[in-house]
Order: sequence, then structure tokens, then C-alpha cells
Amino acid sequence: MATLRRYVLKVKGKRDEIDWNSPILEAAPRLQLDCTVNKIFSSDEEEVVSNNFQTTVNLLHDLNPKCAIKLAYDLAFANSKKVRPSWVENETTSRVWFNAFSSNDRNSP
Repeated sequence: MATLRRYVLKVKGKRDEIDWNSPILEAAPRLQLDCTVNKIFSSDEEEVVSNNFQTTVNLLHDLNPKCAIKLAYDLAFANSKKVRPSWVENETTSRVWFNAFSSNDRNSP
């Protein structure tokens, strides 16, 4: 870890000297800024989750984030989705997942 820290500090000082358009860097792996790699639900399934949230809101006139997180976990479990171990351990989705889902979905609670 200390070696990585030293390397990062060294590179930060030379950021302006790096030729980012170099042919050597073209094949270098890039970080993906979206979270599609770790997506639990497909786009169609996310629509179903969103519709279930909206139905619950319409029936109960409210859906707090804690209940929404539990509902999303129940839907993932019912559909045999591959979920993170922390979801299984806590029997809920994570707040991070819910916040990301909410920021992408206009109809979420």
C-alpha cells in the first residue's frame, strides 16, 4: 500500500508532463464511470422495481427509503438475482445502491 501511495504522489506531480494522447495509452484499460458492471437488475427489471415503488406509494401514500430498500431486496431475492454478500447478510440492499437507483429513476421515492 505504501508503494502505491508513493507512486500516486510521484505521478500527481508529473500530471502535466504526461502525453495522454500517446499511442501507448490507447490500449490502456480505462475506468468506467458508470456502474453497469455491477448492475443487479436489467433495465427492464429496474422499470419493474420503479413501478413497484410507485404502486406501493399509491397504495400506502408513502414509501420511506428503508421500506424501499427492503422491497428492492425482496424483488432481487424473488427473481434469484446474484446480489452482493452484504445484501444477503443484512436482508436489504445497500444505501449506496438505493441512492444510485434513486438518482437514475425519476419515479422513485
